[in-house]
Amino acid sequence: MPRSSPGVARVVGVLDFLAEHPDEVFNLSELCRRVDLNKATAHSLLGELTDAGYLVRDPVDKTYGLGPRLLAVGLAAGHSERLVLSRARRHLRRLASDLDVRCVASTRRGDDIVILEVAGRDRPFGMSIQPGHRVPLVPPVGTVFIAWNSETEIERWLGRGGDEVATNETTYRAALEAVRRRGCSLSVDGPARARLEEALTLGEQGPVAEAVHDLVRQRYFLLDVEEGAEYELSFVAAPIFGPDGRVVLAVTVYDLPPTSSAADVEDLITKVLSVTAAITAAIGGVVPEPAPEVLK
Repeated sequence: MPRSSPGVARVVGVLDFLAEHPDEVFNLSELCRRVDLNKATAHSLLGELTDAGYLVRDPVDKTYGLGPRLLAVGLAAGHSERLVLSRARRHLRRLASDLDVRCVASTRRGDDIVILEVAGRDRPFGMSIQPGHRVPLVPPVGTVFIAWNSETEIERWLGRGGDEVATNETTYRAALEAVRRRGCSLSVDGPARARLEEALTLGEQGPVAEAVHDLVRQRYFLLDVEEGAEYELSFVAAPIFGPDGRVVLAVTVYDLPPTSSAADVEDLITKVLSVTAAITAAIGGVVPEPAPEVLK
């Protein structure tokens, strides 16, 4: 594993903190306290970032905020995602309207899932998920991004879940196989899911990571839909594939009815998959051939 660089870590820490507070500015003392930097180091670091355009400094009140250079970097990084979103947006809005649900488009960036687009109305006292929110790609989260990956990537994802996942690896591999077989991921509602939604609303990464870890301890995956049964679903997530057969976006449907029959679940799956298939076709995407089971 490459050695960590304290200097790089400080830069990332400052930029991540300001990105989490995009409408605020902070003076040197405030940034040092919030990001845990000493003033001498921070003064030099902030000066270089300002000179490069990554930050802006108000000459009157001596505060720092995000700079215009980051916009150019962000636009370059998100170029392909913007093209996909431009094709996906009307489909998301129509699905949200037809089903009276919340539809979220997300993508994978490194070891995180990042929210890119939200369609559908906010509900009183409901989850407030917004573009820019990040969720760690840690089991049980992210099966729709992992299911079509290589065995190496699958093992890496499983490894990020720690001992609790390792002792129940068969269940997680069965969940990945169910996603590949069905074409989507189904999650059962529960108290840990509510805590994750609350953490996302607050926008603090620490509580989000803790809530994701708590998901391991509750029933999360719905592996099979049994005729005549009823379910309390948290969400349905399905992939959008790019021209190279990789998952470029996921469409996740939230704010589902409190209880759904098996027939309702199957109908919901059909409607969500028809939308993701339409978006995949619109961007020239290729659905991978069925892959061997990932069970060991």
